[in-house]
Amino acid sequence: MNVVESYCDPLCAPVTIPVSSESDAAQIMQQLINLFLVIFGVIGIGISLATWRDAPVVALLSLASGVAMVVLAYVSDRRREQRRDARKRAVIQRSVAEMSRRSWGAGESLQVRAGARPILAAVLVTVTGAGLLYVGLTETKLDAMPFIGIVALPLGLLLLARAVPGIGHPALELTALGFATPLSGRIAWCHVSGICLHTITGRGGAESYWIRFRVNSFARAAPRIHWTDRLFAAFHQGALAKGVVSVALPNAEHHPQAIYTAARQLWTEATGRNDTWNPLLPEAYNKALGRLGEISERMSGQTLRDPREMALDQELFDRDMQFLQREQKRLLNRHRYGIAIMLMAMALLLVWPWIRAWLRF
Repeated sequence: MNVVESYCDPLCAPVTIPVSSESDAAQIMQQLINLFLVIFGVIGIGISLATWRDAPVVALLSLASGVAMVVLAYVSDRRREQRRDARKRAVIQRSVAEMSRRSWGAGESLQVRAGARPILAAVLVTVTGAGLLYVGLTETKLDAMPFIGIVALPLGLLLLARAVPGIGHPALELTALGFATPLSGRIAWCHVSGICLHTITGRGGAESYWIRFRVNSFARAAPRIHWTDRLFAAFHQGALAKGVVSVALPNAEHHPQAIYTAARQLWTEATGRNDTWNPLLPEAYNKALGRLGEISERMSGQTLRDPREMALDQELFDRDMQFLQREQKRLLNRHRYGIAIMLMAMALLLVWPWIRAWLRF
C-alpha cells in the first residue's frame, strides 16, 4: 500500500508528497540481501577456483552460481537505486511546482533555517585546533601538530564568528523586496544580477547545496558588512571583493531546488530579468549567456520587427554562440591540462624514492 505524507509549508497550502511503499526497513533489508548475495557469490567463485582440477563439474557449477548471485545482486541494487532516484525526483518536482505556483504578497516571506550544524561545526573545528596546538606545543615528538593547530584554530574562530550572527535568525529570507542574510542584511532584488544553485555530490550520493547571489556594488547594496568579509576582501575573496553572496541550504523543510525556484521567481517579478549566471565560469562567458537570453526573448516575443534589427540580433547571436563554443573548448583544455599535471605529479611522487636512490649513485 502506498503511503502518503503531507509536509505543511508555512507559506502555502500543504504539499502532498508521494512516498514509495518501500519503507526504510525494507530498503535496508534489500541492501542486506544484496550484500549476502555478493558474499555467497564470491565464496562460490572461490570454491570453483579451489576445486577446478579435482572436480571440474562441481567447480563449473560453483562458478556459474557464484557469478549469477553477483550479477543478481548488482541488478537488484541498480533497480533499488533507480527507484530511490525516481522518488527523489518526484519529491523535487512536486516541491518546485508548488513553489513556482506561489503568488507572493507584500508581507510574505520564505525563511530558511540552518539549524545548529554551522555553530557545532565551528565549535568542533575551534576545539580541535586548540587541542592540536596545545598537544603539539607540550609534546616535543609531535612536530606537525602545532602547524595543524595553527591552521585549524583561526579557521574555527572565523567559522564561529560567521555562525554566531545567525543564532536565532534564518540563514536566508526571501521576500518580494529582496533577500536577507544574518551577515549582510536585506539586499534589494534590483542589486542582484544573477542567481545560481551550486550542488556538490559526495560519497554515498549525499548532496550539499549552496545558493549564490551576484550582487552589483555589494558595498553599497548591503546594509551592513561583517568584519570577516572585510578581512576576506584584503585577500580578494568573499562577498565584498567578489560580489557573490553564498548561503548553504539545508535539505530539510524546503528542498534547495524549491528555494532556488522561489528566489528566481521573486527576482524576475521584481526586475524582469531571468539571466543565466554561473559563478564558476568567467565573467565574459556569463555576459554572453545573458545577451543570448535577451536576444532570444526579443526574437521570440516580437513577430513584426525591423528587418535590420532582426539581422543585427542574429549577428550578435551568432557571435556570442561562437564565443561560447571557443570558451568551452578553452575551459575543457584547461581541465585536461590540470588533470595531466596532477597525474604527472602523482606519478613523480610514486617513483621519487627510486629516483632519489638512483641519484645517490
